[in-house]
Amino acid sequence: MRADFLQWRKCLAIFVLFIIATILSAQQVITERVGNKNLISILMPTANMPFKKQSNNDLVIQAIVSSNNKLIHRHTDILRLNPTFHNEEKVFYQYYFENNAGNYDLNLKINNRTIGSTIEKDFTIHFTSKVEPTSSFYLIYYKNNTPFIPINGNWQEEADSLQVVFYHQEKPEQVFCAINDSVKIELPNLEYINYILPDSLRGHKLDQARIISHYKDRVLIKHFEPFLSRKLLANRYSANEQLQQIRFLMTQNEYKNMKKIKNKQLEDAIYQYWQRHDPTPDTADNEYQETIYNRIIEANSRFTVRGLKEGWKTDFGMVFIKYGEPDEIQSESFITGKYPVVIWYYRSINKTFYFDDKKGYGYYELRKTNEF
Repeated sequence: MRADFLQWRKCLAIFVLFIIATILSAQQVITERVGNKNLISILMPTANMPFKKQSNNDLVIQAIVSSNNKLIHRHTDILRLNPTFHNEEKVFYQYYFENNAGNYDLNLKINNRTIGSTIEKDFTIHFTSKVEPTSSFYLIYYKNNTPFIPINGNWQEEADSLQVVFYHQEKPEQVFCAINDSVKIELPNLEYINYILPDSLRGHKLDQARIISHYKDRVLIKHFEPFLSRKLLANRYSANEQLQQIRFLMTQNEYKNMKKIKNKQLEDAIYQYWQRHDPTPDTADNEYQETIYNRIIEANSRFTVRGLKEGWKTDFGMVFIKYGEPDEIQSESFITGKYPVVIWYYRSINKTFYFDDKKGYGYYELRKTNEF
């Protein structure tokens, strides 16, 4: 009886840790390198953030960047969150620090001073050695003075105003925001552009919007794209990590050849891999790549073992990335003399996977199979 009680307490503790890890892992970080600027964009899903609904919430955002336990940069700011947002939205926050390319440790702490609640998450972030002359072109919408990133088709209707956020490596002579072939407005010719668009533009479709930057010897064009999972992951993880995330999607020969490629050439090889598997090569979207990257994000949210492994590195994550959501999940626990087992059924492809918690603390391992 006492053994069952202790097992129940252990499972309860694991469940609580899983919930906390899910909340923390939902904070999403995009990294980009523009000249010597290491640009960090933070997306905070409102569904995972504790807040007081009846009043404004003051968030203190603290980001500490380090390398080999040496402090590189510390950033602190206050963001006011108003009570009129919806669960599916993502608050947008961005800043940069100047340093070299490479891997860094990011400690992100968000303190809601209104209710006295703090969430904290450690990330390993990667800045590619490829220096871009411009950043991604972000169109942010403000609702009740809170900045959000577009993630659905209704964002323009809900916006109080639209804002352009954009970084240049060097100051251009002229900058324009072209909404389409006939509508174009001039922006301040600055390295960092943070500009609220006129209200008259909010009714336009923005799928063709682009930033046009004029220099003496060249013109740079950057197209707007809504938030995409591939943008998040391709900038957060190194090329070697990206290869490990998709290794089980490849044939043995593909993976064997990719392992031989190093550094910048590996980034290009991964890009070519996604190009070869694009189901609609004549369009701007790569639906297959986006599906897989969405699964990686979901795996991190659901299967991360705090302090041990990110979700995509676990056996749950490995199977989920390749096959997606199972048709049925069965769990066998508290059986005398046996360890807990989770079974995933994929009936449409006639596959079944068994995960065993042999060590007894919620770390499930895939039972031997020819699939992996």
